[in-house]
Amino acid sequence: METKLQKLLETGSHEKRKEAALQWKKSGGKVFGILDPFLPPELTAAFHILPWRLEGTFSEDVSLAMMYRVPRSNVYLTHVLEALLEGELDFLDGIVGSARDADYVRFFDVCGKVAPDLLLYMADVPMTRSPASEQRCAEEYKKYTRALEQFTGGMLCLDSLADTMAEYNKTRKMIRQLYELRKNDEPPMSGVEFYGLEKCAGTLFRSDFNRKLEDLMPFLLSRKTAGAPHRILLAGDYLDDLRYVSLVERPERWLSWMMRIGEVTII
Repeated sequence: METKLQKLLETGSHEKRKEAALQWKKSGGKVFGILDPFLPPELTAAFHILPWRLEGTFSEDVSLAMMYRVPRSNVYLTHVLEALLEGELDFLDGIVGSARDADYVRFFDVCGKVAPDLLLYMADVPMTRSPASEQRCAEEYKKYTRALEQFTGGMLCLDSLADTMAEYNKTRKMIRQLYELRKNDEPPMSGVEFYGLEKCAGTLFRSDFNRKLEDLMPFLLSRKTAGAPHRILLAGDYLDDLRYVSLVERPERWLSWMMRIGEVTII
């Protein structure tokens, strides 16, 4: 089972996750790149479209993107645009996200010029919670549903939506169960593994991911890893590079890296 776990985690790695999307395309499916969580992935998946969490290039060279970007703009969007311009995302059928700020709006404008064949959907989702905001949000979801119906040529099936919502809720339940066990002295997963599991969820079609995770749950619930004397909350919308998580969880790796390049800093 340990081999199965490591294989699943590898599926969501930056180097391998594209393979899952290409396999989905090979089976006749469509793939939408997801920029942020403000549009429910359940709606996208209900049309049998893979909601694939977008990661930008991990390369430091973003010279192509900077022809359209300005300094100090959103680094995540810059790296996604670089990946798009380099052809790394040629398999996508669409990109969806929200107009959460002016930088996102500018990003969609640029995508419309450099990738005119993609379905680009930018939702005007409210960022506050109130009865009026909830009503406006519902209208945005209806508009997105109509865009999906036009793209696929079919109508939203409520049974399909209900099944998809059930799958996503199943994921949330299992992830939450594993998260609670992270509080143990000997948690079943390290922080890097846990975050890597969440990356897998944004890589595979949700029913496929659930099937693999359900198979692993009995093993994970009894698995133990070396605990740590301290706990720290590490949060970020765009923390896709697990090497940063590893440096927090295993600081000796950071020291080892500095020693290799001849620099040692004591804080």
